[in-house]
Amino acid sequence: MMFRIGPLVDSNTDEVILDDLLIADGIWSRFRGLQFRQALPDGTGLLLVPCHSIHTLFVRFPIDVISLDRQARILEVRRNVRPWKVFVPQQKPWAILEVSAGTIDVEQGMRLELKNNKAAHRRKHLQFLQFNCNNRE
Repeated sequence: MMFRIGPLVDSNTDEVILDDLLIADGIWSRFRGLQFRQALPDGTGLLLVPCHSIHTLFVRFPIDVISLDRQARILEVRRNVRPWKVFVPQQKPWAILEVSAGTIDVEQGMRLELKNNKAAHRRKHLQFLQFNCNNRE
């Protein structure tokens, strides 16, 4: 089952990257992913965690795919991945973030974090997104 959490921010600037983050951290929610959806609203993303690669079989729209390491640092950004493709990042990621193509401006090396979300602290797979969040002044 997917659940909503967010927003997701750039840890260096606190700029909001996504207003609404969907989390898929179970086997079935990761398997389902974005399959059969008509679209993903702007400002919304799906985080698959843990996840090392993705496919866009039965995804009906192009997506941008962002791979993240265990420190929530962006390893790779693949833009405009069309339906019926497979994406295997060059470096093995811990998680993969999927958003509608062209809706967010991120780049390799950026570090992301959740913005003050206490519910996320109880999800062991999301602790990597709180790398800086817990150490804020």
